[in-house]
Amino acid sequence: ERMTATGTWQWSVRDGTVLWSESLLDLFGIPRGTALDYAQYRSLLHPDDVGMIEDTLATALRTLEPFTYTHRMMLGDRRTERVFECFGEVFADAAGVPTRVLGTAHDVTEAYRARQELAFLADHDPLTGVANRRRITGWLAECAARPDGAALLLVDIDNFKDINDLRGHAVGDRVIREVAHAIKARVGPDVLLGRLGGDEFAVILPNATACVAMRLAETLC
Repeated sequence: ERMTATGTWQWSVRDGTVLWSESLLDLFGIPRGTALDYAQYRSLLHPDDVGMIEDTLATALRTLEPFTYTHRMMLGDRRTERVFECFGEVFADAAGVPTRVLGTAHDVTEAYRARQELAFLADHDPLTGVANRRRITGWLAECAARPDGAALLLVDIDNFKDINDLRGHAVGDRVIREVAHAIKARVGPDVLLGRLGGDEFAVILPNATACVAMRLAETLC
């Protein structure tokens, strides 16, 4: 278990007790031998994941089917967040009444973060964090299919090449980020800001008239 960053747990449905393997307590950052009940474990879970976990367990107890879920939780120090992928199986008596649940928990934090980063980069510009060309194109296609359409603003930075030539690309990158930040601070949550490339940005205003778009353009200028 230690070699694979995995631990096991066993839940007695009848009396509610949970037994955790030493390896799993190590992964949780909790001293071995600690009597960790469900309420204490639940307090370590990410609040947004608690409902999903409890719904999954309730379904498994009802159907007696194997289950899996991935969740975030704080370690015993209550400062470090890790991500665990869990698999489990329900065992029942001869009458089909659940008696115990056996499960495994595997620390997948690094893989989870890598997937999140890849998913973010698929739709975002790595320099500024705003939408990239792919996401801009997708938004334009969606807006074009709506009855009210959208307004599109195209933005570029005058004489940007001079900044790179005179101050270097590091300063140029800083200017790009500052411009993106300045624009983002001046548009609403329903407006998409994206970077097309170089010093070129696009601002998409769904359901906006030309007059509304012009007022925003003047504000940004």
